[in-house]
Amino acid sequence: MKLSSSSSAVMDSIDRKIVTMLRRDPYATQAEIAEELGLSQPSVAARMKRLKEDDLMLVRVGLDTGRAGLLVGKVEFTAKDPQRVLQKFQSCPCLIGHLVTSGRNNMTLFFASEWMTALQGIVDHHLRGDPEIEDVNFSLVVSGLRELAVCPALCVERREISPCGGICTDCLQYARGGCTGCPATVYYRGSFYTQERGRRARALAEGI
Repeated sequence: MKLSSSSSAVMDSIDRKIVTMLRRDPYATQAEIAEELGLSQPSVAARMKRLKEDDLMLVRVGLDTGRAGLLVGKVEFTAKDPQRVLQKFQSCPCLIGHLVTSGRNNMTLFFASEWMTALQGIVDHHLRGDPEIEDVNFSLVVSGLRELAVCPALCVERREISPCGGICTDCLQYARGGCTGCPATVYYRGSFYTQERGRRARALAEGI
């Protein structure tokens, strides 16, 4: 759940208490919130409706990375054209978040995958190999204040070429069995995005 930076101008103390309760327990019912705050259920419903319609309170659904068996990588770097980088990865099923910031390292991307080598492959081939990207720093997210919930693209259309233009069979790391392959291609051989591998991926894996 996220609040926009302009929320302080239009939210009163009751709105803040409602949002605080929902941050603590996203499954709290309107009746439970009303009882704790001494309000009527219709009053709470009206306030929540207004907060959502004003785009002040945004609800996100995510997966617990630990239970889903996903690793999350954080990549910081300097991009000459941040918008070009975002466009390049806009359809990447492994991209779960991004930040454009001030300072030298003006971009941070977050990726999720079952394999560490798959994350490293994204960094090495699609970021470090880009001449307009410099000072690439990769690290693995180990823990946070709360359970890490991410929203990867779960339903993807399988294609020959990945959304970023890469071809899995041209990658030495994939050929050696060190990468799952892009989940958006027919060569994907992981288990998170599908329980059944594509025929080409299975044949290639058996031939390694």
